[in-house]
Amino acid sequence: MKTMGVKNRKPILVLAVGIFWLGYVSISVTQYFNKMEQMVIEDNQRRLKAIEYHLFVAAPLMAQGQTDILSRNLEKAKEARDFDFYLLTRVRSQSQVGGGSESGAGISSEVVDFYNPGGTKEDIARLDFPLGFFRVDQPGSTSLGKAVQEGNLKLSMGVNMNGSLFAAKAVLYQKWDLIQDFTLVTLFLSILLYLILKDILDLTRILKSRDRKPMADIKARSKESQILLAATDQFEKSQEHLKLTNQTYAASLSPAVRNELLLGTKAPFQFDAYVIRLDVNGYTQMFLERKTEFVTSTLNRYFKKAAEVIRRYEGHIYQYVGDEIVFHIKVEGDTRSTGEEFIAAHLPTEDAGLEKAVSCVRSLFAVAQEMDQELRGQGVPFVVKAAMSRGRLRFIELDTGYAFAGLPLIESVRMLGKIDEKEQNILAIYSDDYVGVRSLAQEYKTFQVAFKGFQGQTEIVEIKDFIPIQIFLEQKNLAVIKWFRSDADLVTLMEFLGDQIGLVGPDFFIKIDKILRHFEVEEVPSALAQSYERLLTKLIEWTETRPNDENWNVVLSSLIALGAHLLKSLGLSDSLRALLELGLKHQDPRVRGNSVLTLDELSPETYSFHELLSHPTNRVVADVLLAQGRRDLQSQVFHQLKQFLYSENPFFVASGIYVLSYLYDYHRDRDPVYFKANPYLQQIPLLIEPFLSHNNVMVQKRAEISMGKVA
Repeated sequence: MKTMGVKNRKPILVLAVGIFWLGYVSISVTQYFNKMEQMVIEDNQRRLKAIEYHLFVAAPLMAQGQTDILSRNLEKAKEARDFDFYLLTRVRSQSQVGGGSESGAGISSEVVDFYNPGGTKEDIARLDFPLGFFRVDQPGSTSLGKAVQEGNLKLSMGVNMNGSLFAAKAVLYQKWDLIQDFTLVTLFLSILLYLILKDILDLTRILKSRDRKPMADIKARSKESQILLAATDQFEKSQEHLKLTNQTYAASLSPAVRNELLLGTKAPFQFDAYVIRLDVNGYTQMFLERKTEFVTSTLNRYFKKAAEVIRRYEGHIYQYVGDEIVFHIKVEGDTRSTGEEFIAAHLPTEDAGLEKAVSCVRSLFAVAQEMDQELRGQGVPFVVKAAMSRGRLRFIELDTGYAFAGLPLIESVRMLGKIDEKEQNILAIYSDDYVGVRSLAQEYKTFQVAFKGFQGQTEIVEIKDFIPIQIFLEQKNLAVIKWFRSDADLVTLMEFLGDQIGLVGPDFFIKIDKILRHFEVEEVPSALAQSYERLLTKLIEWTETRPNDENWNVVLSSLIALGAHLLKSLGLSDSLRALLELGLKHQDPRVRGNSVLTLDELSPETYSFHELLSHPTNRVVADVLLAQGRRDLQSQVFHQLKQFLYSENPFFVASGIYVLSYLYDYHRDRDPVYFKANPYLQQIPLLIEPFLSHNNVMVQKRAEISMGKVA
């Protein structure tokens, strides 16, 4: 069903008051004028009789020439509204005045007295009333009158028969009383409706905000609002329950299956991949000799850290089988894999998938070594063995769900069973694959085996030693550095970058930054946070000595943004806070802007940044509005962003479009209820669309990109 957006709807209080006044005023005005017309007709009949009486009484006075007394009598009579106007004239000519008309040569008249509210004596003098009966000969006139003449004095009296005009004059006369009445009724109605609808209005306000906790404090005042509140509360609870249920079910599915389902993969589907099996040596002995709690907690810590490392290499875990992890890494060419587009374009290698898979195992060995250092002192060595096989995997649907099938799963099992080494971490791969990674690893031994069910001998290479990252750092070999993603590697990389400031150009730092953006550090070790802070401190000191060097300012702004990406789960330490606050005062707008976003990301709702809203640079102000809009997109932020769109500066326009589309996409994914209830978010697509035909190419391209997000 097609529905109108929130932006097209009016608040219920405005609708209720508006509909009431539309009906009330329409009915009241119609009734008022109808009654007024009838009253005018009845009143005019009364007044015509009164005019005949006053003309009868005036005739003797006119005959005696007592105009002063006549004028006083008429003055008293007009207070009773017995007539609307009168005219007393004296005929100067001695000629006969026939039919009450002063037409003819030599005839003139002098106005002795008159009463004509809203008009002049000339206006009334133009009206020609006959003697003896009510009529007027003036075309277009709505007045009705009668005249009497005694001697040279003539008295004409009449009424205005236009009821609508009378009603309009009456309304104008009573306008302040009517305005006061309307105001009081509107105020009373608004208060009444507000009290009746207060709980609904409060509920609407809460749904439009990010904070749903006040919903529990709403007290229903009516049965309808109680039902609505209960339904909304139940919906919120159901949504939270559904979210937790989905998380539970998602956790029950293997990450590899879940990834294909989220991507919308239709089974059956085939793709090339490296399948890796990782097995803990001595698990059975550990299980028999140690308490179940110790074994479980040890494996859980290992699995948790191993799963994070696998995700850093865009790998997907298929199974946990006891102490064994089975996962795969897709061969390049699957464009759905995140992060590899940049690397493939900027840092080409002969077989990126192979290097990535072997490097992932190397990082998993680093996790095992950390566990071994901790547990060996307790008499529990922690050593792992791994086997890797490349081939076609099939994503299939079974009667119990989804699964993977293919030779690599079988081959990796057979290879793993051929590893005899128990004291060192070992990786077994085919000799053909080893040729592609000789720059990363060192051969331990080679042997040939015959796998059951396979024809011929297969040559297997076992690897236990890998080339350390320091060698490639000294060579500035970015094509290989990109595959070092363990915690220890990241710490080493940060320390190396700090030592290289001033020795290498800014481009090297920018390329490293782009590599690090392609994976998440979910559980940040303290050593990584400390090495990042040391690097940031050195870089700030370096840029302070060359404030006008644009390239190094770009490096600094990028490194500050990287902090929000790498350290998100750790939060904001006092020392890092002090460094980022220095960035808020930096002269470069990119450094300031990224400092705003990083502070807001690592310490939400701690800063307001209001003092930066007056900054003359679009980048700084846009980032402040973006930070505030992520928390809650309210009127002030939205209208400031609209002002960006109306700016004559195309950079401000482009920034406004970017922030609006970002907030639209951000809140749509984060909270669907808030997204639908917030009227400002619903206006964003219509605001951006006109800029698709903007005369500035930069603005036009930004609008095209943004419309792709909000579509």
